[in-house]
Parts: sequence; structure tokens; C-alpha cells
Amino acid sequence: MSIKNNPEAKSDALTGPIALFARHPTAANLIMILMIIAGIWGLLKMNSQFLPSFGIDVVTVSIEWPGANSEDIDNNIVQIVEPEVRFLDGVKKVRSTSSEGLASFVIEFKAGSDMQSALSDTEAAVSRITTLPVGTLKPNIKRIIRYETITKLVVSGKMPEEALKAYAKTFRDNLLARGIDRVALFGSRDQEIWIEAPQRVLRMVDLTIEDISKKISETSVDLPSGNLVRG
Repeated sequence: MSIKNNPEAKSDALTGPIALFARHPTAANLIMILMIIAGIWGLLKMNSQFLPSFGIDVVTVSIEWPGANSEDIDNNIVQIVEPEVRFLDGVKKVRSTSSEGLASFVIEFKAGSDMQSALSDTEAAVSRITTLPVGTLKPNIKRIIRYETITKLVVSGKMPEEALKAYAKTFRDNLLARGIDRVALFGSRDQEIWIEAPQRVLRMVDLTIEDISKKISETSVDLPSGNLVRG
């Protein structure tokens, strides 16, 4: 018995991608190079950060009524304001809190809402209310904005504190001009003016510390001075 193999039939039996790469090894190398380039490109374009980004679509309203208990706050403020803000466009949920002397509202809007328009609509809705009790203070309406801290910088040097503060303010203004949303300064002391009056001098001029304090309070007032017109 004679057994023979047909090489042409064997080559015809090898089909598919493996057979293609076996016959053309250059194609496999090209695909591998393309995959490496695509991976490097994707790695460079990948957006990475420590915490995920999320929006806070919330507007808060607080109304003070000094001296009122929580029950009066609920009956005379919460029950009046809540219906006005609950049915604004895009409102998802309204949470109200009645406490002694204060009514608080947290208005949550649907994701993707125009929060600037939402803030304007809330202000307009609250301003239309004319039945708030006598003695309530002006409503405080604000939008909750979340800022993500990028970095913290420390400014120090062998110079007076006032010079350091002035340099930090200049640095802050430059960062804001470059597009940073918010730069907060902290750690510096508030400027104070000390007035020392010896008792001997006070007796000579017939004054007391209270007299000096009262005079300073009377003169330390910001008053508008008008406009300065050229010529």
C-alpha cells in the first residue's frame, strides 16, 4: 500500500486569519505596530483625575424672622414660599426646614438645567411674594457652586507681612486673569490700627478711652463723594 500526501490540498485546508498571518508575517507586525500606536495615543488623550466630576444643581433660599418659633416659621413662611418655588421649570425636589427664627429651602434642579436661569427664576418667584410676615428680613438666595481644589501655594520670604500680602494679591490677580475660576487667600492677619493713649496725656486733655473710641467711630464712615469730571 502506498500512502502519499498532497501538499496543495493541505495548503488549501489552512484558512482564516491564522493562515493569513502564517503566509504573510509582515501583516501581523504591521497590526501590532498599529495597536501600539493606538494605545499610546489613547493613553495621552485619556482624561484622568482623582475624583469624578459632578455638578450640584441646587439653589438655596433662607429667610430670617427674628424671634419667631419654628411653628410660626412653618405656617407663615414655609407654607407660602414652597408652592411658589416647587413648580418652577426644571425643579426636581424641594426640601424645607423650619427652625427658630429661620426658614431654609434647598431647591434641587434636574441634571443639565441652566443654573443661571434657575437662579433668576427663583429670585423672581420669591420677590413676587407679598404676604410674608412683618419683620422678616430680606431673603438670601444663592446658588451652590462646587469648586475643585487644584493646588495650594505658600508665599513666604524675609519681608514685611504687608509686602507679602500685596505680592499674594498680585499673584492671585494674575491667576484669575489666566482663567482660574477662584483663588482664595487665607493665613494672613487682618489689618489693624492700634491707638495708644497714655493716661497722663488723657488727663491733660480731659478725655477718656471711650471718648476716643466714639470719635473714631463717628469719623470712620464710608461716604460717597460723587464723580470727578475732567476739567
